[in-house]
Amino acid sequence: RFAKLINVQFDENGYMVGAHVDQYLLETSRVVVQAKKERNFHAFYYMLAGCDKTERAVWGLYSARHYKYTNASRVYEIPGVNSKLEYVALKRAMTTGGISVHEQHLTFTLLA
Repeated sequence: RFAKLINVQFDENGYMVGAHVDQYLLETSRVVVQAKKERNFHAFYYMLAGCDKTERAVWGLYSARHYKYTNASRVYEIPGVNSKLEYVALKRAMTTGGISVHEQHLTFTLLA
C-alpha cells in the first residue's frame, strides 16, 4: 500500500553525495485510470520512445498508442520532456549506480 522512493544524488565523478527518501501512498486507481493530461508508467514511455529497433524487436514493443494503460489518457508526450533523451538518461543513471548492462537488459525485459 505504501512505497518508498530513494532519490540518490551523484557528483560529476559519479560519487554519491546525498540521498533523500520519500514515502508514497500507492493509488491503484491511478494505474488503471489517468486524469486528463496525465501519464503513468513514465519509464515505460521512456523505453518506448528511446529503445532502438533491435531492443524493440527483442522485447516485442509497439508505440504507446498500442497499450491499454498508456493509451487511456491519450497523452503520449509531456511538454518540455523528451522521452527519448530520458531513456538515455535513465540508462546512464543505472550505469552510474553500478547496474551492469546485463542487469539493465533484464530490468527492461521485465518492464516490457
